[in-house]
Amino acid sequence: MSRLDPDRRLVATAPPYGHYGFRKGQRFHFLNVLEELDQPGEWFLDRARGILYFWPPGPLASDNVVLSLLDQPLIRLGDASHVVIQGLELTATRGNGVEISGGTNVRIQGCRLRNLGNGGVTITG
Repeated sequence: MSRLDPDRRLVATAPPYGHYGFRKGQRFHFLNVLEELDQPGEWFLDRARGILYFWPPGPLASDNVVLSLLDQPLIRLGDASHVVIQGLELTATRGNGVEISGGTNVRIQGCRLRNLGNGGVTITG
């Protein structure tokens, strides 16, 4: 959003605009707006101040919080063959856990993938 004019009931958007465009009467929702933080499980990141506001979905088991800024996969394989990834815990990225592109005979076994922002394992090629 680049501008909000409540008097004219106007919201001006800024890139990226989205995939589907806008039509009169269409529903919408805002992302990362402090005023929308109104129920457990929601959060707001104030990038300018470097503050994360977080309403946990329930009681926290400990005071240990992990916040990942990584937006890349934890493991990326390109045209690799005969690879075994075994017995690892892959956690805390905003991207995919593992990305595999090309190659043959790649196995992921006995691994635990959790707290990922995207897919666990993506395979292309």
